[in-house]
Amino acid sequence: MQLAALPDSALVRRGLKTGQECATDPAYCAQIRRVVRYPTAALRAQLEGTVRVQLTVSAAGYVTAATLLEAEFRSAEPLKAAEESAARQAMQEAAVYALRRLRFVPGKAGTEIVALSYRFRE
Repeated sequence: MQLAALPDSALVRRGLKTGQECATDPAYCAQIRRVVRYPTAALRAQLEGTVRVQLTVSAAGYVTAATLLEAEFRSAEPLKAAEESAARQAMQEAAVYALRRLRFVPGKAGTEIVALSYRFRE
C-alpha cells in the first residue's frame, strides 16, 4: 500500500503529542500497523522497548527526514552483548522505517518538526 494514496480520514493529524499517539489519533495506529514489523532478532531476544524519533514533515504531509532521538529496551532474560546489540539495532531500524512512512495531513506552509515514539511489545 502506498501511503500517499490514503484518503484524508486516514492521514495522521499534525500536533500529535509523544506517548499519546494511538490514544489521540487512530490514523497513526492504522498506518503504523500496516508497516511496522517486530524484528526477528528482537523476538528471539525477548526484547521490548520504546524508540523515539524526530520527523521532519513537509507542507504536503510527507516525512522528509527521520532522526533517532533515543531508545530504551529491556529483555526478560540476560543476553549476550552481540545478541542484544543486534536486536536493539533491528528495533531502532524498524521503528525509523515505519515512522518515515507516515503520511500526515498537509500543512498550511513550510515544514514541521515532530517527535514521536513507537513502543515494541511482545
